[in-house]
Amino acid sequence: MKKIVVRFLILVTVSLFTSCEKYLDKAPDELLSLEVTFANRQYTENFLYRIYAYLPSYNFWTDLPYNGLADDTDITWNRSNYPSYDMNLGNWNPTTGLVTNLWKNYYQSFRQIAIFLDNVDKAPISTQNKTLYKAEAKFLRAYYYMNLVQLYGPVPLILDQVSFEASTFNIPRNTFDECLTQILKDLDEAATDLPLKHENIWAGKPTKGTALAMKARILLWAASPLVNGNPDLAGLVNRDGKALFPTAYSKERWQLAKAASKAVIDLGIYNLYTVLDDKGAVNPMASYKGLFISQYANEEMIWGRNLDGGNSLVLDRHCMLRSKGGWNGVAVTQKSVDEYEMANGKAITESGSGYVETGFSQQATTYAPKGTWNMYVGREPRFYVTVNYSGAPWWDNTKAEFFYKGKDGKEVGRDDHSRTGYLLRKFIDPVSDPIANRNRAKLFPYIRLADIYLMYAEASNELEGPTADAIGYVNKIRSRAGLPALASGLSQTEFRKKIQHERAIELASEQLRYFDLRRWKQASDLKGSFEGMSVDLGSSATDESFFKRTVFETRVFENKHYWWPIPQSEVDKNQAMIQNPGW
Repeated sequence: MKKIVVRFLILVTVSLFTSCEKYLDKAPDELLSLEVTFANRQYTENFLYRIYAYLPSYNFWTDLPYNGLADDTDITWNRSNYPSYDMNLGNWNPTTGLVTNLWKNYYQSFRQIAIFLDNVDKAPISTQNKTLYKAEAKFLRAYYYMNLVQLYGPVPLILDQVSFEASTFNIPRNTFDECLTQILKDLDEAATDLPLKHENIWAGKPTKGTALAMKARILLWAASPLVNGNPDLAGLVNRDGKALFPTAYSKERWQLAKAASKAVIDLGIYNLYTVLDDKGAVNPMASYKGLFISQYANEEMIWGRNLDGGNSLVLDRHCMLRSKGGWNGVAVTQKSVDEYEMANGKAITESGSGYVETGFSQQATTYAPKGTWNMYVGREPRFYVTVNYSGAPWWDNTKAEFFYKGKDGKEVGRDDHSRTGYLLRKFIDPVSDPIANRNRAKLFPYIRLADIYLMYAEASNELEGPTADAIGYVNKIRSRAGLPALASGLSQTEFRKKIQHERAIELASEQLRYFDLRRWKQASDLKGSFEGMSVDLGSSATDESFFKRTVFETRVFENKHYWWPIPQSEVDKNQAMIQNPGW
């Protein structure tokens, strides 16, 4: 049994878009197939495990575009199976494959979940395990509906074994609040029966804390400006005139989000991951780095996807230097580089920060060797964990070379080169070696305690302004990062900006930024000119022509892009389906 679970939850290589087994589709002999399936313990459990295959992928270059659509990341490749490239240029519509496939696969999962919940009681499984498996199924249904609602807005709630084989049908979209109510119901019921913790081999399965954390996330979404009384959505109604979004702002939504976040904190089982130096002080760089390369779970990770060594290597290879066997494919934008504070806690634009834009350093600092371009000198520790820049030291004491003729540059890499002159370093394990095809397992984060702290602070601030309690949770994260506490006397607006900044840095490239900017209605951050270094220039590490801000892409984000289009195939078949505005 353990071999089956490990193979699925840890060694799973099934894509989100993998077709399901034929016996899960509606067919004349379906009842017989289900009778056989749920008369056998192993078949029953396998049925549930297959539903996990729809979890979001760690593959954020071809499977899911969320990192590449955010303002902090760029996916290099302009190829048909790399969706963020075209989407950033506005080249997508209701017939785009990703738009259709995500919708289709989640609804396929809902049918499977309904079948499972209707039949699991027939299986020769202990009552305790039946209760647990039902809780897992309900959690997955809630989580998948969360993902749909955050992308497409209100969707039809399908809780039964509905078949969509008819050429046409009439199933209207439920309202946002109806979707929210069902998601919360499933999460509450799941939280009641899920365990507080799992053994390491089960680390990819949800816990009570996972359910509560996702409850906090969807309630924060419901409280945010995109949904909470957004006047732009007042005209989105079903054919019967029923409004799909709440038309009035409600401060109570922030209270619900705050309470849900605090419920996770009050479980008392999660802590910020820290590594101490030989003097007993927190080592900020080792702490932040160790968080992402820990095998199985660690005390900060509330839920994540377990990657075996092979899948971990795939992730690392896409982010890694060409000279180390990587593909130079997952880049960091200049905007993200500029967001990182200096080690003294000041923004690079702030008086007294000590930031210097040009020239090479004349002496080594804690994290940057002598001869580093000054733009990268004296930054906070999380910068050096997250960003690979030209001149950055590798673990074997070689240095990255993103200038044109460098060993990681465009001339050598050709199609496989960073368009920005930076790469994402955050998830790479120091033992990872694509040339030797070697790596080890790690947990790719879905949600962690730092995120919950920032959710709590955001909800608190919108309710009451910058309380000492809310500021304290932000300062816990800053302290772990080796940064000074926030200044006292912040206004509500100032604290809001500090929270948004902290989310941009602490949670960079964790597939959250795209959703944050949308829920805050900050489209200006997702469009316009995006810069990096001059990757078409530079013949040596000291060639200053490379270190010039250069536009690599002009991105398009229109108001309609706040919500993905309903797939055209669904609009054509479903006579009651209303398309999202602008599509």
